[in-house]
Amino acid sequence: MKTINIRNITNPSADYSNVVYCAGNYSFWSQKWKALTTMVNRSVLANHFKDKDNWASLYKRWLWDKIRNRRGAQYLALNEIATGEYEALACWCTPLECHCDIILKACDWIIADQNEAHDQQVSDHDDRQAQLNLTEQ
Repeated sequence: MKTINIRNITNPSADYSNVVYCAGNYSFWSQKWKALTTMVNRSVLANHFKDKDNWASLYKRWLWDKIRNRRGAQYLALNEIATGEYEALACWCTPLECHCDIILKACDWIIADQNEAHDQQVSDHDDRQAQLNLTEQ
């Protein structure tokens, strides 16, 4: 998956259903951008931290607090992104350091976590099967 700058989306008639819009409040944008941002999928993953020096660590902590229990809107949004249904995350700051980079890392964590849970389920199933086979002998 890639990150794109929303300013690079220039064709208002194109299909943006495969783009997740990850920016926040757009009340200060021009009418052109308001119209454009309604065409992409909004996300609950917007960076709402304004501290220019610490935004990344604040955002990471906030996102981890939201997803570590594997529930809630942010976890569900990340899980949806992690499934690969989307081609891009759109924001205003990319290619500069961007919270979309953190979102992609969080998606990697979710995929690894789900794979680990699946592997554990398979292992548990194999253990149960082995126990059944032992008791039948």
